[in-house]
Amino acid sequence: LAGQTLEDSLVASAATIEIDGNVRGDVAAFAERVRIRGNVEGNVFAGAREVLVTGRVAGSLHMACESCILEGEVTGNVYSAGEQITLAGSSKVGWDAALLGQGIRIDGVSGRDLYAAGESIDLRGQVGRTVTTHGQRVVVHDSARIGRDLNIQVPEDGEADVESGAQIGGDVSETLVESDFHEDRSVWFEGGFYLRAFVYITSAFLVGLVLHALVPGIFYGHLETSGDFLRCLGFGVVALVVTPIVLFMCA
Repeated sequence: LAGQTLEDSLVASAATIEIDGNVRGDVAAFAERVRIRGNVEGNVFAGAREVLVTGRVAGSLHMACESCILEGEVTGNVYSAGEQITLAGSSKVGWDAALLGQGIRIDGVSGRDLYAAGESIDLRGQVGRTVTTHGQRVVVHDSARIGRDLNIQVPEDGEADVESGAQIGGDVSETLVESDFHEDRSVWFEGGFYLRAFVYITSAFLVGLVLHALVPGIFYGHLETSGDFLRCLGFGVVALVVTPIVLFMCA
């Protein structure tokens, strides 16, 4: 989509998806590579090996990828899960950022709260309110600017370093976390676990579609357009996927 304006939501799947124009709706993109250089006036749901956003997203950005890179502006929230997550120095997040990955680097600006969980977390940018991290290695560099509190959670064999030049408006707390995850993690390495989860989610989705078609009155909302359907689908995926992950990490 180069130099064009789409007056509706966009659902696309291909090897490479590039958006250089304007989309006046939501975007759901599933591909090997997703690159957004234009403007999206809604929410973005991207699943790919590589996601690069250099343009502007007026809603919230949801990314699931091996390499997630944000160099542009997101007016709402950013939810990202991946192997490598980067909020570049030119990036700007209007509200909150929740990042889950192996390596996380934050160089840009987050307007409100930041939550980051991963093996390695590097914070060099600016956060308007509270920062909460959970990682094996957490480094808050001299260039970091945090408006309120900094909460660091590391395992007993972890490492946390807050450099002297970092400016933190509130309290700094460091907590050692004891975890028995390694004793019960065998289920997470079984293919049947993920197959059962996929079957349950797919079955629930299909049952919901059938009920909505047969008895639409039992639902609060009416999916009159493709944009309404995509929006509800996106929120449902976030609720099903993100909420259990957050609850598991809190536990």
